[in-house]
Amino acid sequence: MFEDVMPRQEGQEIENPHYDKVPVVLLVDTSGSMHGKPIEQVNRGLKELKQQVQADEEASKSAEICVIEVSGRKPDVRKNNFVSVDKFDDSPLTAGGGTPLRQGIEMALDKLAARKKHLQKEGTNYYRPWLILITDGAPTDLGNKKGQLRDLL
Repeated sequence: MFEDVMPRQEGQEIENPHYDKVPVVLLVDTSGSMHGKPIEQVNRGLKELKQQVQADEEASKSAEICVIEVSGRKPDVRKNNFVSVDKFDDSPLTAGGGTPLRQGIEMALDKLAARKKHLQKEGTNYYRPWLILITDGAPTDLGNKKGQLRDLL
């Protein structure tokens, strides 16, 4: 009947392709201002997210999670692109560096657009993607151009 795995773009795979997918990007500020209690709260939240999604059979087969860390000079995808919740890496994040939030949002939107395109190409249905932004401060990559971040969303 259905295969459990379909080939995925860039050497990755679509797990449980007979379930409609929900691509989710967690855009997480891991800049220096997140040091201490804020990053501890984020880390607890990532573990809770994994537990809650795994507890729901439909969600555990539908959610595809990609974590983008925003710190330093540029954002970075944490370990994997989109993965199922059972492969989601919830090991602790650390804080340090600047907050290139504009670049992070642009990367997240690009990742979601590419994921939707790939799911369409493979014939896998999907729900509206989610972009979840977790931050405590202002971007360091906008200079004096106020309002630009609002224009991205």
